[in-house]
Amino acid sequence: MADGTLTLRVEVSERPRVVRTKSQRARLWTRSIVSVSLAVLLTASSLPKIFGISLRGPLTAAMLVLYLWIAISLVQAEVRAEAEMKLLDSCCYRRAGDREDASPQRTALASVVLRMIALLRESMSAALPWNSPNT
Repeated sequence: MADGTLTLRVEVSERPRVVRTKSQRARLWTRSIVSVSLAVLLTASSLPKIFGISLRGPLTAAMLVLYLWIAISLVQAEVRAEAEMKLLDSCCYRRAGDREDASPQRTALASVVLRMIALLRESMSAALPWNSPNT
């Protein structure tokens, strides 16, 4: 402090669930970028041949495997999100006879949380193509 500087040592850590979610999101982005890159490569009119075999077949197979991997990741994320929403539901819903505190603040808070859960469910179902009403 005497030389005009102040140094603080800070250690920041995130909850394991947050770290896991961020890494899953990063992996999904990576898979998506690679799949688009493969699709762009497949648009080339003539691909090189290695040992007399065109790269079109292996690249197509790699792209299909990548699409399958992305779909499985999305389904797993949806299942996890649904489980978390059910946990929130069970925490927020109480039987009428079980209410310890029916204050207006608690009722308002429960209402806000339930609206957030409904919005999450709506956005999750709208984001996934197999849940859309047009299919």
